[in-house]
Amino acid sequence: MYESTRADEFRAAGLDERAIRALLATQFLMQDAYCRRHYPHGRFDIVLSAQTAIGRVYHDWSGEEARVIDIALLPAYRGAGIGTRLIHAILAQAARRGIALELYVEFDNPVSALYRRLGFECAGESGVYQKMRRAAAQFDDRDTAVIGGLRSPQPYNVTKGPRPSPGAKRPVKRPSAEIDRH
Repeated sequence: MYESTRADEFRAAGLDERAIRALLATQFLMQDAYCRRHYPHGRFDIVLSAQTAIGRVYHDWSGEEARVIDIALLPAYRGAGIGTRLIHAILAQAARRGIALELYVEFDNPVSALYRRLGFECAGESGVYQKMRRAAAQFDDRDTAVIGGLRSPQPYNVTKGPRPSPGAKRPVKRPSAEIDRH
């Protein structure tokens, strides 16, 4: 999963595949350790489609604001509305709890346009990332997913699962109509 979000950056730099895999494995372990250390109450959820892992969501609800630490889908599942439904579920839960939602996104990531449409505003910068925040506000949760027990009327789900190994390969299928819960 992690590899699918970063490998192209290293290919563009001219690194060979073996070096890229080694570097990405190390980066994944560092990211995971960082998240566990800085967000000890955070959740790591796996997004499933027909029993196939297609994405992941790191999120934390322990503070005064909810935080999306990382959200990623395998390339074959991007652009199908799954990520939108996941972020809708998180926003709906934040609205039910009456708390703001924060996340960081790279400046050149096209998903920032979605976040702005959903009411997020720039709240700062950190290196290549912009901090985005959506104040506590009502949110229409008709088009959402279920994340880590967050309630929703829709069939999309994620499940808490074992951490995949950094270089693990999984078969990629086109999106089905439902993401199953394990």
